Amino acid sequence: GNLYGTTSQGGANSPEFGYDGTVFKLTPPSSAGGSWTESTIWSFGNGKDGSNPQAGVIMDQSGNLYGTTFLGDTVFSLTPPHTARGKWTGTIVWSFGSPPDGNSPSAGLIADPSGNFYGTTLRGGDPNVGRGTVFEISSVLTASPAKLNFGNVVALGTSKPKKVKLTNKGTIPAHISTVTATAPFTIASGGNTCSGEIVAPKKSCSFEVEFAPTTIGGATGSIDVTYNGTSPAVALAGNGIAKK
Repeated sequence: GNLYGTTSQGGANSPEFGYDGTVFKLTPPSSAGGSWTESTIWSFGNGKDGSNPQAGVIMDQSGNLYGTTFLGDTVFSLTPPHTARGKWTGTIVWSFGSPPDGNSPSAGLIADPSGNFYGTTLRGGDPNVGRGTVFEISSVLTASPAKLNFGNVVALGTSKPKKVKLTNKGTIPAHISTVTATAPFTIASGGNTCSGEIVAPKKSCSFEVEFAPTTIGGATGSIDVTYNGTSPAVALAGNGIAKK
C-alpha cells in the first residue's frame, strides 16, 4: 500500500530550487482517518547518479525501483534496505552517451513480462538533427566455458556431464525461462540451477550438459538460453564410436 514517486527539484544535496530531486515514499496511515507519512528514500545530485528526474518510478517483483534522470542522462535502480532502519542502495543501470545512444530521458520506463526495460530520450539520436531515441535495456549472460568437447562416446551411450556456468554481466536481473541443447546433446536432469530462475546482476547459476550419440561419427551443437537477453554462445562437440 506504499506509494512511490519523484520530485524534479530539492533534496539533501540541493540548494533551494536546485535541479537535483528526490525519490519519496508515502506510507498509509495505520488507522482510518490518520495521516500518511512521507519519507525521502533517495536524494540525487551526489555527482554519480544523475539529477532532475521528470517521471515516476516502476517497481519489480523484488521491490526494487527503477527510473530515469533528465540531467546526468541515467537509468537508475534503488534497492530497498534489508532492515527497517536501513538505507536504500542506488545503482546506475545505464548511462547514456554520444549519438545515436540518446540523452535527456524525460519519460519513465515500462517493463515487459521478462523484465526488459523500454523508454525514450528527448535528444541524442541522429547527430545531424538532434532527435531522440527509443531504447531497450536487458540483462547480459555470459557462459563459461564457451566450448565443451566430450571426445569419444560409445553410440547409444551417455557421456559424463560437463558443467556450464552462466554469469549476469548486465545491470538488471536475468529472468531465465529454459536452457536447452541441440541433439544429441542434452541438459542433464540434475544440477540445473538456471531454468526458471532469476539471476541478479553479478550473480551466477549453472547447469550440466551430456552427450548421447545415436550414430557413429562426429557431432556438433550449441545451447540456447531463453531469457530477457541474447543467449550466450557455447559450442558443443563430440564423437560417437562403435562399442568394442
